[in-house]
Amino acid sequence: MKQYLLYLRDHLRETFELRAFLGIVGLLVLLIVLNYSIELEDYYIDRLFFESPIRTLLYFLLQAGSFLLAAIIIGHSSKTGLSFLSNRMFWFYLLITFGIYAFDRGFYAHLYLREFFPKKIQIPLLYFIAELRSLLTIFLPFLLFYLAYDKKHINHFYGIKRKGVNWKPYLLMLLIMLPFIGLASTTDAFQSTYPIYGRIKGHLLAGYFDVSESWVILIYEFFYGLDFLNTELFFRGVLVFIFVRFLGPKAIYPIAVTYCVCHFGKPPLEAVSSFFGGYILGVISLKSENIWGGVFIHAGIALLMEIFALVV
Repeated sequence: MKQYLLYLRDHLRETFELRAFLGIVGLLVLLIVLNYSIELEDYYIDRLFFESPIRTLLYFLLQAGSFLLAAIIIGHSSKTGLSFLSNRMFWFYLLITFGIYAFDRGFYAHLYLREFFPKKIQIPLLYFIAELRSLLTIFLPFLLFYLAYDKKHINHFYGIKRKGVNWKPYLLMLLIMLPFIGLASTTDAFQSTYPIYGRIKGHLLAGYFDVSESWVILIYEFFYGLDFLNTELFFRGVLVFIFVRFLGPKAIYPIAVTYCVCHFGKPPLEAVSSFFGGYILGVISLKSENIWGGVFIHAGIALLMEIFALVV
């Protein structure tokens, strides 16, 4: 644990500048107020353009735009400068990385599979497939991109390594988060969002296939947890190890901003806290060159939220 605290201390000493920090805070406040006051994501993106290619474009503008604005603030408000804006490779990577992520967020082709399912279990089966689709829309595209293009720039698959993970500090972090998750689970916003399993009508699968609902819950929660591998690969792997080349270690700040933005469909408190979580996990990933700790923490918190919501 001490090593990770040193990572955070060293990163703050190396990168913190008051003007840049205040600029980032101002941008976050503006984005959060805008989203939750007019339901930008829930209504204007997810509802109006559901099953439309425009949804992918809007997600690209939202995620890439928030990252770019934060990067400009960091550059303009510090000694870093804005030289990265004249670097064609910066724009190339911005288009590729956020293009793939927007494709994943706006993906709806799997919905056409519902015609092949019995009507009674269409909803839960589609949710199960949705939890696995990122293996095809995030993991596979970035693996191919890494092997075909980026392997010469980095000697690991964006932080996915088999060695060098110390699990004990992450377990301690998870235990520290436990009472806060328990407290959050008592709020109306939390209870209207979680458990995710409750919204997918998984009990219909249990009845249709005549199996214990406990098995359906376990399988779904496993798929749900597995999906965080793709989230960590993108936010703590791809973005960190690509954009640190252009922005230096300060890249963690705009990455944390766009990570907060990806939580705009969640309760406001969760969105705000995701910025700080994104910063901490981003620094640890950058310093350790490994994302597995983030996968453990992220999936662990999400599954604990599911457990609290199921039992409360």
